[in-house]
Amino acid sequence: MERKPENILALAARLREKSNRFLVDQLARRGVQGFIPAHGDLMVALFRHGPLPMKDLAKLIDRDKSTLTALVDRLVERGLAQKQKDHADSRVTLVSATPSGLALKPLFIEVGQAFWKKLFNGFSEGEKIIAAELLGRMNDNMS
Repeated sequence: MERKPENILALAARLREKSNRFLVDQLARRGVQGFIPAHGDLMVALFRHGPLPMKDLAKLIDRDKSTLTALVDRLVERGLAQKQKDHADSRVTLVSATPSGLALKPLFIEVGQAFWKKLFNGFSEGEKIIAAELLGRMNDNMS
């Protein structure tokens, strides 16, 4: 596919598809089956931030609440996450990684490093910054 402005959407879609496939394949090679990239987004948010209210987690991983609920429920079923009511406000549901979920953190770090190495192969630090800035601006324009 030609790298022309009118092909940006197709290029972005193809990049997303290839990135997702890479991440799922890398996890599967390490014995983690049945993950989709959105599960990875959720687990990484929990690794970085600890227990979070559903509302905050939805905002962090840019998912609507109904989608997030289905993702969280799947991880709860697998024993990787848990939900509990906030002691300070029983209307708030907190999500956290279980010990089994936390045990995956080193594997996620390893897969993430492999991903970034492959994605930015041949890029200078300046090119990485420019790529992020341009994609961010395009994303902002569509908000």
